[in-house]
Amino acid sequence: MIARFLGPILLALILSGTARAQEMTGPAAEKTKKELLDLETSKGKNLVASAAAAADWQDHFCADGVALTLPDGSTPSKAELLAMIRSGDIKDELINHHDYHVHLYGIKGVAHTGVVTWTGDEITSYKGKREHVYEKTTDVFVKVDSGEWKRAVHHVSPVPPGVVPLN
Repeated sequence: MIARFLGPILLALILSGTARAQEMTGPAAEKTKKELLDLETSKGKNLVASAAAAADWQDHFCADGVALTLPDGSTPSKAELLAMIRSGDIKDELINHHDYHVHLYGIKGVAHTGVVTWTGDEITSYKGKREHVYEKTTDVFVKVDSGEWKRAVHHVSPVPPGVVPLN
């Protein structure tokens, strides 16, 4: 009886919290969007700098339970990704990210989620096999208790050769 009564109330409370989250606009939102864009561009610079710089960026800015989907469809854990980068199994040689779009969400003017999408044109190697990859990527960042942004989701979809993705 109590569960039948409390269940709908709890569901309504949960849904009301998500319904209030709105895409943010205005000067404060633009400043935070720039912060997330700077974070993304620093990632690219670190990925091509060295294995140590790439792994350090991923280690610091990825949440411990980050949901990763790589272009081949694999879903490594954060620890597995860091091991692949540090060992040199994954290496980015050239990165050209463009067509960035940043969406910021929050409640009562406080940002808590950022979604960054972009198109990537990269030369990478995986276990010594070098390839040119064209991809669409989505990163979801969440603001954690320390006030830092952490990447909670990283999803990469390969774009077949000759296909121009719609934005």
